[in-house]
Amino acid sequence: MAHSPVIFYYILFFAAGAFILYQGDRAFSFSPEDGTNVPDRESWFRVHRFYVRTSIVTALVGVAIASWHLPGLVVAISAMVGLAGVLHALPAFGGKRRFKSFGVLKTLAITGSWIVGGIVIPISFSGVSTSHMAIMAFLVVYRIPIILSNLLVSDFLDRQGDLSEGLKSVGYTISWPRLRFISRLLLMFSIIVGIAGVLILGDRGPGLVLLVVDLCGTVFLFAILTTGARMNRERLFMMDILVGWPVVTYLGSILLS
Repeated sequence: MAHSPVIFYYILFFAAGAFILYQGDRAFSFSPEDGTNVPDRESWFRVHRFYVRTSIVTALVGVAIASWHLPGLVVAISAMVGLAGVLHALPAFGGKRRFKSFGVLKTLAITGSWIVGGIVIPISFSGVSTSHMAIMAFLVVYRIPIILSNLLVSDFLDRQGDLSEGLKSVGYTISWPRLRFISRLLLMFSIIVGIAGVLILGDRGPGLVLLVVDLCGTVFLFAILTTGARMNRERLFMMDILVGWPVVTYLGSILLS
């Protein structure tokens, strides 16, 4: 699949679309809780306005190019999946409360979007067979703990502002030492699943070399959660970047095939 033009354009579409959603949410849709959680965000984006606009325009060009080479149905489904990931910030049921007020819904929306957009759709390009379903199940179980660990840390850093606006995230009641322990436990579980998946799937799976490449991202995440007593925005930003580590694995699969 690595050399498939469809896969290449889908990854471009997925990566550029995710960048636009995250960048747009941070730059233009300031939530009330941001005044407490990230008081310097608005001023930062105002000072770096040229970068913000240029990066979003560049990503839009990437989306347009990818959309031209992808089936219309894939583009439509992928776009809906991406929008589902930001539903947590929208008003719930026409009222003033947002879906973000229900912490579980926020977690499900973000996790589901990453899993469907990053695993289910691209694997479906190769057809639906027993082998593909086995690989899909393996990757879903392997990736969910990584995404959840990132969400827990993000929710922890946002807890003060969220609570001031009546928002209750999944991890807002957990102390940092316990939350860090849970996050590291999730990453260790992902590593175990990855090794077990390679042993069970054999030639049908990603292979040992690609697993090592991909696990590097998980190890880096684990290191961020291990070093230092406290978490801050800079380290969370690095965790956000590492969630997209499968792009590195994809490039590695091209070089190794």
